Amino acid sequence: FLKHIERCGVLIHVIDASSTHVDKDYLTIRNELESYSPLLKDKTEIVCINKIDSVDEGELTKKKKWLEKVANKKIHVIS
Repeated sequence: FLKHIERCGVLIHVIDASSTHVDKDYLTIRNELESYSPLLKDKTEIVCINKIDSVDEGELTKKKKWLEKVANKKIHVIS
């Protein structure tokens, strides 16, 4: 799986909105990718929070802000 990712031009991270720690979920994946190959840390990435209908609007806003701070990029919300 990770060998295949090296050939991808863009990575899309999909984080479950119902997770208690969306920021830690993102960092876990980033750490795994970077541990496998330092080249993966420079890949273009899109970060999404999925299943937004599973949390209330206030919680979603809070989680989106956490993730924006950690990822340092725009976070897309999808359902």
